[in-house]
Amino acid sequence: MFDVFDVGVMERVRWSLMCVTEIQNGGAPQPLNNSFTVKPQVLARRASPKGNTEVLVRWTPPGVLADEWISMEELEPCRSIPLEKLSSEAKQTVAQLCFPKRPHPQKHRRKRPACPKSVSLLEIPKTE
Repeated sequence: MFDVFDVGVMERVRWSLMCVTEIQNGGAPQPLNNSFTVKPQVLARRASPKGNTEVLVRWTPPGVLADEWISMEELEPCRSIPLEKLSSEAKQTVAQLCFPKRPHPQKHRRKRPACPKSVSLLEIPKTE
């Protein structure tokens, strides 16, 4: 047997991870630890009973963190979450973002012969 997971495959995996991380971080340098970076999108604002302003934040990419109300002072431009603290569903979402399924190349169909094999020239009746 031979190993199909060679250096070229590993290099492609590294390149894909680097591209996805760069897109996720908006061009920022990638973190060196095992964390995932999410960015906030403010959906709504409200005044809390204490007089503080709170914002409803949806974290992008979606499916990693749930929407939450946080105070305006706690709002940060991006948040790094350690992978071990994510739920199993969030880990699955991160895996799908990092390793998207690529369609398998389809095999080329064989061309059909111009003349079907079942019809021979001897069977064709002659017209007179």
